[in-house]
Amino acid sequence: MNTADAYRVKAAELEASSRAASDPAKRIEWQNLARAYRRLAEQADLNARSYLVYEPQPSNNRER
Repeated sequence: MNTADAYRVKAAELEASSRAASDPAKRIEWQNLARAYRRLAEQADLNARSYLVYEPQPSNNRER
């Protein structure tokens, strides 16, 4: 399972918790957390498609 899928699973668990909550304030908090995990999944998908390569510049420090 990749990272984005793991975030989606967690979002689904949080949604289930929100449906089970009897306290409206807790229900909203569970929903907010689920929304945050869905955004993390979207970001993980974008990151997986990025092909960034970091190549450090050669050092100009010469021993004297």
